[in-house]
Amino acid sequence: MLIDAHAHLDQDPDDILPSLLEEIAFHRMLTISTAMDVPSCDRARSIAAKSALVLPKFGIHPSRALAYGDRLPEVSRMIEQSPMLGTIGPDYRSVDDARQRPAGADRG
Repeated sequence: MLIDAHAHLDQDPDDILPSLLEEIAFHRMLTISTAMDVPSCDRARSIAAKSALVLPKFGIHPSRALAYGDRLPEVSRMIEQSPMLGTIGPDYRSVDDARQRPAGADRG
């Protein structure tokens, strides 16, 4: 069995999704579909409902984290429903304003 540990199936267009799922089934490839926010997690779950080999994983991409600061109850529910978490660490490359980085964080 093959494993794709970090896919973003939620970003693939609807018209190619059936062929992707066929390929996943043909190769018996466990595919962990990593979400980047709540809507992408909802879509990943919808896709996973079509294939036992697709596992949706909740996460908030660091570039979208500020939008979820006041939505922690919603995020907590998503975390509880997810078998694992991903895309949760700091990604300082996407932060243009160095003042928003914690002290001592890589500035390069």
